Amino acid sequence: MAHVVMHCAQFPSDEGAIAAAEALEGLRAALVKWERDNHNDGTKPAAPCLEFATRRSFIWPSDGVISLKHGADEIEVLQVDTLVFFYGGGFELGGAGTERAFEAMGAARHVTGCHVVVEVGEAAAAARELAAFLDEEDFAGQYSLVEGDVKIEGFLHSIAFVGAAARHTLCFDDSGVQDWAFVAAAPQLSGMGPRLR
Repeated sequence: MAHVVMHCAQFPSDEGAIAAAEALEGLRAALVKWERDNHNDGTKPAAPCLEFATRRSFIWPSDGVISLKHGADEIEVLQVDTLVFFYGGGFELGGAGTERAFEAMGAARHVTGCHVVVEVGEAAAAARELAAFLDEEDFAGQYSLVEGDVKIEGFLHSIAFVGAAARHTLCFDDSGVQDWAFVAAAPQLSGMGPRLR
């Protein structure tokens, strides 16, 4: 199983995030079409990336390649409230080019290690519910559930549920399964107002 290569950005509004996700879906479709007729050797940006940048008045860097295990078909775009996740299984997903794309589309922040905070009434219950979902989806043991403060520097991704009196965090390291567990967990935050930490 390939590692997840992920970019995540937070936008000032749901509408901004929706527009960015639609633009990235367009880029994905253009890349899939381009790859049908062109060999992507992963040494330079594909033409659709350069065209995407030109339309948005920025320069896609020459080292901003997209190199995924199974090609552009594997790119996924997920919008969860004001967050947009752009990811796939493989090696490179545009690097600084993707970062500049998010900036050009109005993102307030951009990260590749996604540490998300969700404010809830009851942190323990929300964390247990998400953990139970992951267990049902065959991701049992592919995350750590930590009560109280946690040093997120030791993890690739995390989801912290913060209540009035407690914090419970699901932590995911950089193994090839735990990052996919985070991918499965992220859509479950829809409507909860997640934000980048």
